Amino acid sequence: MRIKKKAELSPWKRGANHLEKLTELLQENKDAFIDLIIKEGGKPKGYATAEIDRCIVTLKTAAAETVRFSGETVPLDFGAGEGKTAFTRRFPIGIVACITPFNFPLNLLLHKVAPALAVGCSVIIKPAPQAPLSTLALAELIKEAGYPSGVYNALVCDIPVA
Repeated sequence: MRIKKKAELSPWKRGANHLEKLTELLQENKDAFIDLIIKEGGKPKGYATAEIDRCIVTLKTAAAETVRFSGETVPLDFGAGEGKTAFTRRFPIGIVACITPFNFPLNLLLHKVAPALAVGCSVIIKPAPQAPLSTLALAELIKEAGYPSGVYNALVCDIPVA
């Protein structure tokens, strides 16, 4: 796997194309994900529904943030810097490692994954051994949303192995 200093996808493609598409796919498959969370973790339907609703909000928020991951401009109007301006620019610099618990398998996963995808970082997810199915089901949606291969990686293993 190679690490690039510049994201492969532009902010617009990350937001408008991919994260918004991922949000739509989750909305379309909401009932299936609710059922999966119920079967996987034994949650009541109301809690599972609330978890998916929160996931949709998280994805929408991340999509909106893709265009704000830019940096800032700083006026240097003092001393030797008078009349000059400095700026910062942000770049995705690597892979984000995500370890998720069993109690909110999709919601807490997306709290890590959505911001990483929004700024152009790839992710490696290690789900709880008790609840890996949500992580794997999300992998299918990410693929369907058009993300490049290798952006979302799941490592399903026991805790000592991880």
